[in-house]
Amino acid sequence: MADTKNTRKRRARRTQKPAIENAITFHSGGMKTIELTLNFKSDMMNQYLMGNTRQILMAFERLAQIFRLTSDTPSAYQVVKEWQASNIEICEKQLEALVAQREIIEKKLEAEAEKPKTPESYKVKFEFSHPVGRQIYDLMKSVDEELDAIEYIFLAGAIDDIEYRAAKTQAMSILRGCIDRIYKATSPGKREGGQFDTKYFAQLLREGHEMGKGVDKPLEFQEAEQKTDAA
Repeated sequence: MADTKNTRKRRARRTQKPAIENAITFHSGGMKTIELTLNFKSDMMNQYLMGNTRQILMAFERLAQIFRLTSDTPSAYQVVKEWQASNIEICEKQLEALVAQREIIEKKLEAEAEKPKTPESYKVKFEFSHPVGRQIYDLMKSVDEELDAIEYIFLAGAIDDIEYRAAKTQAMSILRGCIDRIYKATSPGKREGGQFDTKYFAQLLREGHEMGKGVDKPLEFQEAEQKTDAA
């Protein structure tokens, strides 16, 4: 059968891979911004970013606007700064625990395996309006490096599919948790029946609102805090 033009188009559609959406702040073109290209290596990061770049950007642009609006009130600004520092600290400690687990498994490798081939399309652009955006960029890089290492030991045969899935889930919960906590901690800024209002939330902070109150932390951190309080 002749390879018709329509047949070629259908074949092209089947083989075309969905592209990850670049995440660009709405401030782009209206003020100075930070443009960062994330060149990642892991399949799991690719799957995660496929539908989440906008959500990541919006969470950190929300923080950016809160920082800008509370800069006229040092006490309120400090509340936001300390809360976000604790948010990132949780992520870093979770990542450290995951790295330690993976390094134990790596020692069992009898020989160095060949390096897996990474698709050239594994990259995405983020454009932020505030340096707080660098925090999620750096975190994504660190998590991706660990995911890449996990995928390496899986393809080398050191772990099976069940262990692989569990490790990937643990790694991706670091990023998901970071973003989820931002949205939950700022949820009091939603007026009744309406959308999030940054100015309203900033005013709550000026009036003494405790940012993040009631936002659940991972169980291991709750236990650590309880031990510290009891000491």
